[in-house]
Amino acid sequence: MANVCCPLIDSVLAEESGGGGFLVGEALVLWCRIVRVGGWNGQGVVKFERLGRMLMDDLEHLRITTLLCESYIWLTPTLNNDGDGSTNPIPSTLTQVLHQTIGKVRTRGASYVHLITEALLIKFPREGTHLLCQSGITAKLLQSLFLKDEEDVILCYYLTNVGRMLLHNATALDAFYPFRIVVGETTTVFEGRDLVKLYCELFSTASYGPAGPLRQTLFLSVLLSLLPPTASLYTSFILKEIDTIFNLCWEHLKGATGNNGGVLVRPSHHCVEDDYDEEEIVCGRIHNDLVQREKEKDAVCHVDVRTLLKQRLGSCATSLGQQAYGDVLSTVEPVLLRQLQQLVA
Repeated sequence: MANVCCPLIDSVLAEESGGGGFLVGEALVLWCRIVRVGGWNGQGVVKFERLGRMLMDDLEHLRITTLLCESYIWLTPTLNNDGDGSTNPIPSTLTQVLHQTIGKVRTRGASYVHLITEALLIKFPREGTHLLCQSGITAKLLQSLFLKDEEDVILCYYLTNVGRMLLHNATALDAFYPFRIVVGETTTVFEGRDLVKLYCELFSTASYGPAGPLRQTLFLSVLLSLLPPTASLYTSFILKEIDTIFNLCWEHLKGATGNNGGVLVRPSHHCVEDDYDEEEIVCGRIHNDLVQREKEKDAVCHVDVRTLLKQRLGSCATSLGQQAYGDVLSTVEPVLLRQLQQLVA
């Protein structure tokens, strides 16, 4: 079936390059079903770069376009160019789609866009980080975060994205600082401390939905990973916010289900449930199994917050020395410090 349908799909999408036309929506849905049911991306038959033009004029096909982009990320073995010297169209197409959507959609649309960045940074942490930073996407995320010009739920998506970049490489965002934003005649400068504060301020908001516990674990992993001996421009800001960070750890550990100490028994990644008026796109076993295997490789799924906290505090004490470490702990509320020390003992 795929061998018959895919050339027809590509023909329809090629003729309606602006994303309009009656048949485009049907062609995209059929393409998406072939990919997600059969686990076959149709590469070489349906040109993936067609998706880069679907949202140029409007966002009518946002949902199907993002679902296709997500599936292609999970299905593709590499973001590098093919061995025969031909250019891999996936990276450039993904950045086209992201530029056309980030900052231009409301909460539900942003949840679909987040499927793309989440899959990209889970499966290809190094290449995905490089792609987003070099293409200007990371700059757009940081600008929205610092201006707080999106709803808090969307800002949590952005913090998740940059958090995955920092977990991969603590210096991934260094080149963006100082981050200058010009509004009218006013220039505002933002630093790493502003990002640290956002992780603390939006921690409670990050708890929403099935992926909330995993998202909060990621936030804490980012903050704790930047403690000494990690050499980063965030270190001094992290130490100044240590009382707040300890409070977040305590609240998270208290809320952990059972006695698992912060380990997510069934970690749930970001997903979007279909609305009643949306046509269901069923995924087949091959596609689901492949995606599940990739998601299980996500290191955040396996984080034990209690163990991570204990390890990072031990390393921090060794790095700073007992005197300096004691000075840092003196800024923490005594009852909270005692509770945490008992918990990680």
